[in-house]
Amino acid sequence: QAWLFQQRLRHADYASAFAHADALMRQIDDAQPPMFQVFAKLVKADPHSLAPLAQRLATNPPWRHAFFDSLMGDPQGQATAAALAVGISNSEHPATNGELSALFNSLVQSHQGLAADQLWRRLSVGATARGQPYDGDFGAATSPEPFGWSILGGEGSTVEVSPDNDRPGKRALRVQYDGYSTPDLIKTYMVLPPGAHRLSGLTRSEMTEGADRLGWVVKCADDGEVLLEAKGAPTEAAGAWQPFAAPFSVPASGCQGQWLQLVAYPGERRTDIAVWYDKLAVTP
Repeated sequence: QAWLFQQRLRHADYASAFAHADALMRQIDDAQPPMFQVFAKLVKADPHSLAPLAQRLATNPPWRHAFFDSLMGDPQGQATAAALAVGISNSEHPATNGELSALFNSLVQSHQGLAADQLWRRLSVGATARGQPYDGDFGAATSPEPFGWSILGGEGSTVEVSPDNDRPGKRALRVQYDGYSTPDLIKTYMVLPPGAHRLSGLTRSEMTEGADRLGWVVKCADDGEVLLEAKGAPTEAAGAWQPFAAPFSVPASGCQGQWLQLVAYPGERRTDIAVWYDKLAVTP
């Protein structure tokens, strides 16, 4: 198979070459890393090899996810992964959420959040029509991170998207917190233009105390600058949905992407806290 792969490459018969490489990697796992390096170099040297490689990936070979992961180390690899994700988007086996999450997170970590956002909108049905955050009503079954919600959880907390018994057919975010620990809870990535914005939503506390131990924070992904810190307000009517809103501003530069994150504000003693959130939206 290795010999046939080399022979086909010499004649630029890429479709056949990738078929032999596929057969080889299915038989020998150790062949995957060096073959992945060959693929990456080949696409860089001859862009005509990209479409046949996408056709092979569209068959969903068992090494595909590992290959996508291998491309995340540099801008050229990220560009190749993005082109391949587009190339297989209309196949029977488009890129999985796991594969897209690796790509999007890699782009965001490389301060290319706008490119990640544009690619996500291109690949996801209906993403162009979505607001910010992308799943503010917690209705999506699954979405790739970081645009889908990343549930972090942590000691002293339970974070889950659950059916809302008070509203049949509706789902919402429910956070249970002990009021004392310091867990990471949940976050999502946004791409907002510079200027004034407003975070709004609905919240419901199961208790009359403790809602102010949780709050939403918006911060720049590039440097961590906090743009908004909105603690929950005390409530006099436990169990009732209440609207909330808070203004903030995105600076003109240095803040291409933003994290929207629910954070905890620990107290001196443990307190049972359970708060629901829904209909999160950021508007001008």
